[in-house]
Amino acid sequence: MKVLITGALGLVGSEAAKFFTEKGWEVTNIDTDMRHKMLGTPSKEGAISIDIRDKAALDDLFRSIKFDAIVISNGPGDPKMATETISIIKK
Repeated sequence: MKVLITGALGLVGSEAAKFFTEKGWEVTNIDTDMRHKMLGTPSKEGAISIDIRDKAALDDLFRSIKFDAIVISNGPGDPKMATETISIIKK
């Protein structure tokens, strides 16, 4: 089984990645590491740098990998951003 996790470097995303990895899933993590860029916190590794608003990058990713599940954990908890993320992924 293959899962895509957005916001994979954050608290929820990193826990989801650990959970699915332990269950034997093939995990693809994407994140912009925006916390590091905006706040100067230590940079984290372990995710492909893709902005979920970049439709072309997402199209390339979805063409190369057929996911069985997607965990959306990106963003600052803004419902509008979550709605936009879902609409982009559905296209």
